[in-house]
Amino acid sequence: SPTGCHHTIHPPRYQPLPPIPRPRHDTGVTGPWHTPRPPRPWRPRPNKHGRITDAAQATWHDLRHRHHPPPDPDDDEPPF
Repeated sequence: SPTGCHHTIHPPRYQPLPPIPRPRHDTGVTGPWHTPRPPRPWRPRPNKHGRITDAAQATWHDLRHRHHPPPDPDDDEPPF
């Protein structure tokens, strides 16, 4: 301003809200979400729509019914 006055405006004091009471077992996340279960091994993976395709079903069926010969006890080579 031309007179050199300096005006300071202070905001009103902050009044915090009281805490929300929560049960002891609550994680703080509200909603219908839950932690997903880990996938079981050797199961077909669903697509983005949650469905298992025919190709995945066929591969899973082939892997499930594959017969492996018993390991040779005299074989010193690793299996890979």
